[in-house]
Amino acid sequence: MSGRIRPGVLPFAALCAWSLASASMPGRAVAQEADSLRHYRLSEIVVGESAPRRSETAAVRRVPLAEIARSDAQSVASVARLVPAAHLQTNSRGETLVYLRGAGERQVAIYLDGALVNVPWDNRVDLALLPSGMLGSIGVAHGASSVLYGTNTVGGVLLLSSRTLDRPGSLSEAVFSGGSAGYRRAEMLHLSDSGRRSLLVAAGYGAIDGQPVPAGAELPFEASRGLRTNTDRRLSSLFVRGAATRGTTVFTASVLHADGRQGVAPEGHLDPAEGAVRYWRYPVWRMTLGTVGLQRPVGADGALRGTTWLSRFEQRIDQYGSVAYERLDAREDGLDWTAGTRWSVDRRVGVGTVVAAATGTYSRHLQDDSERDGTALGPAVRTSYSQSAWSLGAEYRAPVSGSMRSALGAGLEGIATPETGDKPARGAQSSWTMSATGVFDVSQDASIRVAAGRKLRFPTPRELFGTAIGRFLPDDGLEPESAWTADAAWVRSFDEAEIEVTGFVRRTFDTIDQENVLVDGRRLRRRINLDGSVAAGVEIAGRLEPREGLELEGHATVQHGRIYGVEGRTRPVEKPGLLGTAIATWRLRRGLELSTQATVTGRAWGLGEDNAEVALRTSVVTDFRVAWRRLLPGSAVFVEAFARLDNAFDALSLPQLGLPAPGRTGKAGLSLSF
Repeated sequence: MSGRIRPGVLPFAALCAWSLASASMPGRAVAQEADSLRHYRLSEIVVGESAPRRSETAAVRRVPLAEIARSDAQSVASVARLVPAAHLQTNSRGETLVYLRGAGERQVAIYLDGALVNVPWDNRVDLALLPSGMLGSIGVAHGASSVLYGTNTVGGVLLLSSRTLDRPGSLSEAVFSGGSAGYRRAEMLHLSDSGRRSLLVAAGYGAIDGQPVPAGAELPFEASRGLRTNTDRRLSSLFVRGAATRGTTVFTASVLHADGRQGVAPEGHLDPAEGAVRYWRYPVWRMTLGTVGLQRPVGADGALRGTTWLSRFEQRIDQYGSVAYERLDAREDGLDWTAGTRWSVDRRVGVGTVVAAATGTYSRHLQDDSERDGTALGPAVRTSYSQSAWSLGAEYRAPVSGSMRSALGAGLEGIATPETGDKPARGAQSSWTMSATGVFDVSQDASIRVAAGRKLRFPTPRELFGTAIGRFLPDDGLEPESAWTADAAWVRSFDEAEIEVTGFVRRTFDTIDQENVLVDGRRLRRRINLDGSVAAGVEIAGRLEPREGLELEGHATVQHGRIYGVEGRTRPVEKPGLLGTAIATWRLRRGLELSTQATVTGRAWGLGEDNAEVALRTSVVTDFRVAWRRLLPGSAVFVEAFARLDNAFDALSLPQLGLPAPGRTGKAGLSLSF
């Protein structure tokens, strides 16, 4: 960063001086706005079940509905930016992914009401194409999380919870907005609850013509109307969820369907003459996820909970020969079917409680590849891959004394790939996991939590067998990652404030990374196992209400990482050393609300074509929002008009080499609740 103070640094520093913030603190009651009809019950969902009992040792932070609404976001990607220690990045495939405390995106599991959203073929999902309109809250459990969460959760778990009413009745909402870069959005939602039955229906459509190019970005491709080449996006969605209570048993069922298409920004740091740039489009991106769930008491003090799901994911990748996007050179059609189930049961044993959980998934990936043959695409070649994954875990949670509680857990996890396409067969892999947690109440308003654990991350079928249309050299000899994680947190509540300070460290063995290699004169990427890596840091989060109508919140994470086993490299790729967000919200008279948010991203390092470390730019991005709310006299209609300016100072943010984040964008809209 240059010596001058950049626009946005001062508001960020000022807000941090008031508070060291948090999007959601464990144990904090969600505040309800006095002039709002948006009152929902935010269920305490550990892995998405409808209403399990709160674990006294659980550490799940939440982004509540009020903050989701203020983000004016169409997708989960924009909302997930509010999660402490979360780093959102759009990669060279055009996928927007989340990284928690420097962990890789394939180390994070994403659940929606108990069902796994990750597509097992690559154990990730594009958050920019997941709708946010049906969300009631987002929770995150990172660090040394419980063994009960299942496989591939080294980096943590993102818990998406759908909305429910907090009392019998009904509520409908409509949101309409538009803005720069051809942005438009329309959403409708209806909630009803009779006490014994409830229903949620949410539908939405959103589109944007492209991402604005920030000032100072140096790109080798032309930008039309100031928009980044090939960055348009369309998304339509429908979500339906019902619940019914019969006796003491609660049944739930839901369906999510999302249908999108988008372009992929070409990498600006590569030389187009060498042919290494991805000229991709996704004309097809469809996900359908259906779930059924059950919860019922077991005995006098136990409970059984289960969620079963079936998902279908369809994606088409069109690869073009140049930035003109005229000649189609290759196509990849992928179809994934995934079935999964998770069951847990808890019973009191002695002074404590035993909680046991079992998770299993089976996924099949069908892929049709075709390449240009003369003037048209040649016949498609089909390959088939499958994967099964399972986990078994149990925890014993018990008080140690009047002021101390503990939880000890152990588990087994495994994976198998029965079908490997045209690649050699692989044997099954499995290993053990463990977790230990202790919570000590220092006083009525302060506590200390320490946790440690061992978790696994198995290589995905795409890492083992996929070529990404000739971009990767497969390596079917990859070994799973194993990581030891420890963290310690101090939490303190005051009359009008909260603060949490967490120190964490993660030591990973056989870290899966990538390198660039030359094969017959072509530069390809290849997955490799490193000797290992380490990440350590401190996270500070808090909330302060210094006066009525003014709320300050945010979070900051300082972390350091190191990799072992690569000559000439010691730094992990694209893991910023500093991440921070500060938000100030002023509620004025007559329903007027002003808010500002500053997000700082510190130094990170990219991987050059020669495998050398390349420094990425630091940035501070500042957003502003103004809203006016009013309950129309003599009616039950609540109106909110809002306008916002994101990246108001048009700062250049570079999460990845050659792929800058969007520049300045503006939008305005209207929402109705009745």
